[in-house]
Amino acid sequence: IVIPLDGSALAERIIEPAAKLGKAAGAAYSLLLVLDKSSTLGGAASEAAQNQAAAYLGRIVHRLRAESLLVDADVIQAAKAAEAILEFVAQRGNPVIALATHGRSGLQRLILGSVADKIIRGATMPVLIYHPMEKT
Repeated sequence: IVIPLDGSALAERIIEPAAKLGKAAGAAYSLLLVLDKSSTLGGAASEAAQNQAAAYLGRIVHRLRAESLLVDADVIQAAKAAEAILEFVAQRGNPVIALATHGRSGLQRLILGSVADKIIRGATMPVLIYHPMEKT
């Protein structure tokens, strides 16, 4: 199960439902954080940003391994997060993608875009979408 994260509390809300789903099947988990290289000078994230992202994922990996889950983590750089996630998952043999979403709709989604929407529309593999009811 690939779990894309962005450092937000909302994104992390998918971890528990994905873990419950995967435990029944003995799944392995891959945490993925996509650094936006389009917003960085020269098109590459700084070493500090990469280290910060790796440390963030490392903390979550440690927590999940303490629950006896098989977990790895990757930080990648891309200009388009949804495309990068789909490519990453395809290279892994098309496992399940699990992610949380704000659940924006209408004009708000049109203006802000939605990584989740782009993944759902572009995925050839199962996608678990979680929309927490309460605000985080």
